[in-house]
Parts: sequence; structure tokens; C-alpha cells
Amino acid sequence: MSLLIGAQGLGKSTWLAWLAAQHSLGLLNSEPGVTLVCSAEDGWATTIRPRLEAQGANLALIRFVEIALDDGSADGLRLPEDVAELRRGIHDTGATLVTIDPVLAHLGHEIDSHRDASTRQALAPLARLADEHDAAIVAAHHLNKSMSNDPLARASASGAFTMQPRSVLLWARDPEDPDGERGRQRALGHVKSNLSPEAPTQTWSVEPIVLPAVGTSPEVETSRVVLTGESSHSGRSLLTRREDDEHVSAVEEAEDFLRAELAFGPVDSKTILRSARDMGISEKTLRRAKDSLGAAAEKKAFGAGWEWRLELADQDGQGGWPSSKVAKDSEHVGHLPTDGSAMRVCGVQQTLETAEGGQDVRVGHLRAARAPFPLVGDSGYLAFVADRHRADHLTTAEALELEKLHRLVAIVPA
Repeated sequence: MSLLIGAQGLGKSTWLAWLAAQHSLGLLNSEPGVTLVCSAEDGWATTIRPRLEAQGANLALIRFVEIALDDGSADGLRLPEDVAELRRGIHDTGATLVTIDPVLAHLGHEIDSHRDASTRQALAPLARLADEHDAAIVAAHHLNKSMSNDPLARASASGAFTMQPRSVLLWARDPEDPDGERGRQRALGHVKSNLSPEAPTQTWSVEPIVLPAVGTSPEVETSRVVLTGESSHSGRSLLTRREDDEHVSAVEEAEDFLRAELAFGPVDSKTILRSARDMGISEKTLRRAKDSLGAAAEKKAFGAGWEWRLELADQDGQGGWPSSKVAKDSEHVGHLPTDGSAMRVCGVQQTLETAEGGQDVRVGHLRAARAPFPLVGDSGYLAFVADRHRADHLTTAEALELEKLHRLVAIVPA
């Protein structure tokens, strides 16, 4: 059993599609073999199959795993309760490769993924299954937000996720990618191997590709990975060079969260901490963001709890809301540029559509943090205002409306 760890959105699932394709073609130092694909995040028809086709897979040798329920419906694999069904599937198909993506989403409800003993109850049967049938099981797993440079310590949840597998691979950005965070270069490092020496780090490229229309099926946009060579970086060094960037990114995310939560006044500290935890923001990172923004913590009353408050100052250094001074030939309204329309609002990508006359703006289904007022279209209110430091896509008419509302919702440029 092997584990593939890496940050979300970098292409782990695409690499697993490459692996299944290579196995189906007999290009992994073996004869062509059957792969069982277990996925909790991607659909077969819309995502997984196009990726396999982009890699040239023999689809006749790849099976998508679903578990038939008593009511006639189907569900994804659940561990450990569905191990017997998986064993039957391996036996019936002769599969020699199983991919599970991501493994955390396939754990049964009774498994506590933060406890080693509980996690092993789900993983140990998989390891035995692989041994029984001489099959390879490769499971994908996400990274946590800790500041450790050790890849094994960066795996989410329990340490059992990296202790149980005999081999652990790290999928990360290539430190040598000249395009940095925007680049498509990746590195695959070997960070644990109990049965052999660790392999050299490989370099890969994630490439977009359009599959042509076939019959009545339209063309499909997908992606594939291509092996490009080897890297001088060891697997354990792949996280080191970007650690500061990841730290800054996490703190900035927490700052945006605090701006939104504290936009309408003080909030109970327990409520803030609970909401941050639900968003995947650690208390340590949240407190760093609080200090960075200069947010204050105050007692609500004698014997009462604490609340956090964020003071905003205008451009002249006075308290209050941002002013909207319009210069005739300027592209800015006060501190707000007047171009563009695409934004991410409270973490959700939205497109702003200016209504006739340019006075009202729709923001789809905006979840304005603790906003007590209705959306545009319900009563004509403009349903958002800009975070003074980060918004950069408001029109003149919109910015003028902000001053009237005197309300604030954090808006991060897309």
C-alpha cells in the first residue's frame, strides 16, 4: 500500500489517472492490468474518464467502484465496512491496482481520522488486502496547514495515514518552476520507503487538453500530466523553499476572514474561533492575523466573555468608513480602482452584473458575513461594500453607493 500526499488543486487526481492509464497499457514493468478506481470527489463520466482518455488509457481495463446498497442505490467505498466488497471486486476482475481518492473521504462514519488506533482500523485491512492479492493500492491524501518542513508531518489528520503505508510519495510544486505559484510544473518526491531505497525526485508538467467531440458527445476540456525528467531536490526538500509563501498565504486568508466577520462590529471571540475552525483556519494563524490587522480583544462586561473588534480608519487617518472622492480623470474612486467586474466574495467566485443605469449590482447568492440586509433584487440595496485594502474592481457608481450604505463585507480580487 502506498500513499500520495499533496496540497489540494495541484493535480494528484490527474497523476492517479496517469498511473491507471499506464497500468492498462502494460507500461509499469508488467503486463496490461485492471485498475479499480475509487473516487469520492470526481464523477466518472464528467471528470475521471476524460482524464483517462487524455492519458491514452485502455478503458476496458479500468473499472469505477460503486457499492450497491439494499435500497437499489449506489454509494462510494466506505472503509473498513466495504473491504469485503472490494476484495470480491479484485477477485472477480483480477485487478492488480486500486486507487482511492482521497482516502479520508472514504472512511466510515465510525472512524475518527484524528486517532491513530481508529484510523488503523480502516487502513490495516487495505494493507492485508494488497498482500493477499499481490495488488498495489495507492491512496491520495491532502496536506494540513502546519508549518513543518517534514512531508510526513504535513499529512492531514492522524499520523497513521503515513505510518501504515510502506511507501509515501509527495506531489508538490516544482521549486524550479520559473512561473512560481502560477506555474504548471510539478515534482514527485519519494519521502518514505520501507522496502527499497527512496527513488529520485521526478519532474512533471500538468497540461490542459481538449478532447475532440465524438458523435453526439461535445468536446471536453480536461488535463493530463507528462513526465519531464528528474530533479536534484530530494522529496523531503520540496516543501522547504515555499514554506514562507504558504505561511503568508494562510495568514492573508485569515485576515480576509476577520475583515468579513468583524465588518459590522464586535463579535464574541468564541464565535470567531468556531467559525475559523469550520473554515480550516487554525487558532494560531487566526491570532497572527488578528495581530497583523490590529484587531482588539475586549471584555463585553464584568463577568462576561471576550469579543473581538476591528477599527477601520479612512485615508485621512480619521475613524470611520472609507470616503468616495471622485477625480474626473482618475481610474480610482478614493482608494478603489473603477475597472473590472470579477471578484471572489466571501470565498465564493462571483460575477458582478451592473444593472441598467449602473446603480445596482447583483452578486448572485452572496453570503455576506453576518449581513442583516437583503440582496440587490430583493429591495434594491447594493449588497456589498469593498474591503479598503484588497478590493480593486468597483465601478464609480458602485463606489459612491458604498458610502451611503456604511456597511462592509470583505471582498478579495479574483
